[in-house]
Amino acid sequence: MNAITLRQLAGMVRELISTVAEPLWVTAEIARVTYHQSSGHCYLELVEKAGDSVVAQMRATIWARTYGPLQRRFHADTGRNFSPGMKILFQ
Repeated sequence: MNAITLRQLAGMVRELISTVAEPLWVTAEIARVTYHQSSGHCYLELVEKAGDSVVAQMRATIWARTYGPLQRRFHADTGRNFSPGMKILFQ
């Protein structure tokens, strides 16, 4: 059995995404949002559903230096905060 490390897998995914000529936009539904006041980071659990079944799931991190300005602008533009059930489009 050939095995690779998690770091190697992440590098392969990063390399594959970088070969896309145009910006890569992704749609997903937020299943869970966790904001850590002490660090300022925001952690998301993202899902894709087919009916009521989850067919894909990933975790995402919005680092503090990005989250603060992003959240303020998002709230100013929409009047909402990131929340479960919300469908998002991100790059």
